[in-house]
Amino acid sequence: NCFIFAQAGGGSQRRLSETYTVITRDSYGDTWNGGVLSVIDTSTSEVVATSTGPVSSCKYNPLSETCERTETFTLGCGGFSASQAGSEYNEECSWIIKDSAGSTIAEASGT
Repeated sequence: NCFIFAQAGGGSQRRLSETYTVITRDSYGDTWNGGVLSVIDTSTSEVVATSTGPVSSCKYNPLSETCERTETFTLGCGGFSASQAGSEYNEECSWIIKDSAGSTIAEASGT
């Protein structure tokens, strides 16, 4: 949650930020094959985070590894948009974004 508050002694207001968790997955287990997830701050149009998905391959031994990657990014009080593209096999790619409370706020798969 973002809050705006007056600084001690008056003056300008300060924006707090929130940390989000991004979980990327590959259903086939062979990485995202060049795919990239981009998270964009909609108030500034700045790319605030990118992910290339899971980096290790678990195609041949799925019991020893998980085909997912967890990363975090911090965003101020603006909104954001997220999209994934560029993989040879987009249908294998999925992602979830959770807020600091652990609630899922965005997700997509096979796009």
